Amino acid sequence: MAKQGPTVSGGRVVVLRAPDGASVHAEVYGPEEGPTIVLAHGWTESIRFWRHQVEELSGEHRVVVYDKRGHGRSPLPENGDFSLEAQAGELAAVLAELVGERRAILAGHSMGAMTIAALAERDAAALHDRVAAIAMINTGVGDLISEALVVHGADRFGVLGERVGELILSSKAPLALPDPLLLAGIRYLALTPEASQEAVDLTAEMVR
Repeated sequence: MAKQGPTVSGGRVVVLRAPDGASVHAEVYGPEEGPTIVLAHGWTESIRFWRHQVEELSGEHRVVVYDKRGHGRSPLPENGDFSLEAQAGELAAVLAELVGERRAILAGHSMGAMTIAALAERDAAALHDRVAAIAMINTGVGDLISEALVVHGADRFGVLGERVGELILSSKAPLALPDPLLLAGIRYLALTPEASQEAVDLTAEMVR
């Protein structure tokens, strides 16, 4: 069963458990009787990635957002498992606990969308029973290293990029890049040269 916490910024906080025991921080916004939308963020992101969508949609919709393991307020899993299969189990737990028998719209960005694909492969019935429509945003469905990175290593740098990706994904140390380099990389590679400074700063904070 989920442990329900206090309301945060107009949302209801729910802490639940994935099948492997990992703790998952989720938040529910909007009217309980409204159509449900579930949003799954990507690598280095958090619930805050969806802040504008939550603001726009929660007036009439019930919006469910959650922090993937090791991201935002969800702690690192004790077993160290960040595989897409483990993340699929995490998503299944969110759907079971916070969607139930009502059918939701499910959207995933980048690694969040890859998680949806992994759940479809693992347990298509879980999606069929609880999801009416799916949006896969800016994603791939194959290799986590080459497709989930901000800089797509396999496409741009070949084997070297894949090795750099492996080091980044497996590193236990915080990302230590000089601010100007990090901000420039986010603006030109993760976002767009026309991105607002607010969007760049928020993305940098999530990446850190």
